[in-house]
Amino acid sequence: MKQRTIGDTPVGAIGLGLMPLSQAGRPPGRDEDRERVHVATKGGHVRTADGGWSLDGSPTHLRRACEASLGALAVDAIDLYQLHRPDPHVPWAESIGALRDLHDVGKVRHVGISNASIAQIDEARAIVPIATVQKEFSPEFRSSEPELEHCHRHGIAFVPWSPFGGGQRARDLDDRHPSSARVARRHNVSTHQVVLRWMLGCSDIVVPIPVARRPATIGDSAAAADLQLSAEDLELPRARRARAHDNRDRDAPDRPGSR
Repeated sequence: MKQRTIGDTPVGAIGLGLMPLSQAGRPPGRDEDRERVHVATKGGHVRTADGGWSLDGSPTHLRRACEASLGALAVDAIDLYQLHRPDPHVPWAESIGALRDLHDVGKVRHVGISNASIAQIDEARAIVPIATVQKEFSPEFRSSEPELEHCHRHGIAFVPWSPFGGGQRARDLDDRHPSSARVARRHNVSTHQVVLRWMLGCSDIVVPIPVARRPATIGDSAAAADLQLSAEDLELPRARRARAHDNRDRDAPDRPGSR
């Protein structure tokens, strides 16, 4: 697979979202397998008593959450540790300072932030090197293009979540992207591959993280990195935005959608 860079580490151009993973904390596999995987996780969200989600960007919580992830993943250091989103009740500099401290003591190798504005990206960069910025981005959700362009200028990896529209919408991609579906049929590939290849073409700092629940779809998504499309193929029109798309809970953990 073609590669991109997170911090100083080469990674595959397509990542794998693992929100459905339910076996974290099981005994680790072979060491040689671990060396081939760049592990990323997040802190800053907590479950509420009613089963919902709440933000907690306090240094105390982020330190505790990082320690919990280290134990669950059975690693000495997390390759990429990201803040879920800014907590309006905690000064941004305090949250980022906690990530800097975790980086300085070697518990995280790279620091990332999610759902941050350009001003917040720059404030964070002044405190600790920022390896990634994660925001929702897809052919039908492009309001984060300014942050993508800002990351491109500063050499920060941009990690789109919900590359297929989020939730269960990954499964009706052909209906929502008819032009992409036509390109896919012409090249005998999935529409998902075409959409991912379009995203990779937006900038060489883009690293999409599609979620997959089946080995076949993992391989299908990974193949997008090597898919050869013409400039005409990549001129995707702006897809219709489904009304339900804007009604999702933006305070819930980022839900990339799976197939």
